[in-house]
Amino acid sequence: MDKITRFLLNILGPYSASVFYGTKQRFLNLLLLILFITFSFSMFENLLLGNLEYAMISASSSLFAGFMYYLSRFKRIFQPVAIAVFVYLLFLLSPILWYEKGLAKTSLSFLFLLILAFSVYIFEGRVRLIFVASSLVMMVAFSVGDIVNEKGRKLEFVNYSIALILTAVALLSVGYYSINRFKKEKERAENISKHDYLTQLLTRREGMDRFRYLIQYSKRTNRDLSMIMMDLDDFKRVNDTYGHICGDHVLKQVAKSIKKCIRQTDIAMRWGGEEFLVILPETNRTKAYMIAERIRKDIENTNFECAKNKFKVTITCGVTMFDHSLEEDENIEKADQALYKGKRSGKNKTVVI
Repeated sequence: MDKITRFLLNILGPYSASVFYGTKQRFLNLLLLILFITFSFSMFENLLLGNLEYAMISASSSLFAGFMYYLSRFKRIFQPVAIAVFVYLLFLLSPILWYEKGLAKTSLSFLFLLILAFSVYIFEGRVRLIFVASSLVMMVAFSVGDIVNEKGRKLEFVNYSIALILTAVALLSVGYYSINRFKKEKERAENISKHDYLTQLLTRREGMDRFRYLIQYSKRTNRDLSMIMMDLDDFKRVNDTYGHICGDHVLKQVAKSIKKCIRQTDIAMRWGGEEFLVILPETNRTKAYMIAERIRKDIENTNFECAKNKFKVTITCGVTMFDHSLEEDENIEKADQALYKGKRSGKNKTVVI
């Protein structure tokens, strides 16, 4: 049952520490899945019944919903996708209601209420006001009993359907280009704000935000959570002997070693100066010790070269497992105690508390 639940949750958004999905984005993913399945069934049903006009609309709408789900679920694009879906739903309903002789002649009126609820929940501020007003205007516009005479209705409906499909294709083409560009700019800005400029590890603020998420996840699921606090040995001597440029080079190489030795689900951050903190979800003390030793030995065996100088660097690690009976700061203090115990007893070692 737990595996089924996690699988279903994963469909709506990655359920891991490294990717954060809000409730609104999961709701949007669920809505897009429902739309994709509904339009797909509608397409096959109308093909069997010979209603080619409705089949064309259903096919284009199914492709649109599937593509929007891909952007939201796998590319993590939220606001542009939500706006595109909302506009498309309003545009999709307009020819159907027009053909059905108005809102009073069809059972689709409840869809406007769903769109209203969708816009109120998803959007905020002026965007919410604009889209709520648009929904109300559409409801008023299609509230009359008969919008147009029967004569010429089918021909106009076919033309409207073709226009709708062409518009969907245009939306997909233009949207893909603009959303990709928007996503790249957004990712670049996020990368600058969330990662340390020198080491490219997470900043302390971003790392702690993710750490707090993992604490709640560990407490809720009763899974292990461990930490490794690391500090370079005699780093001041490296700076004094070889210069700060070489010191920066060492920090970059150490960060690469840390990233190489940990898993994708682990969190590595620059704690400050030459200190680093690694968070290990679903990891007990024994496994955490093994990972710490892998990092320590990798750094110990690295030949550092800078400004024609060759030298060695070592690191000391303190390992502890998160104790939910203690506060967050107290657990970090435990890892610090393990680290300084290793410093006092000779350095270049891993100590577990």
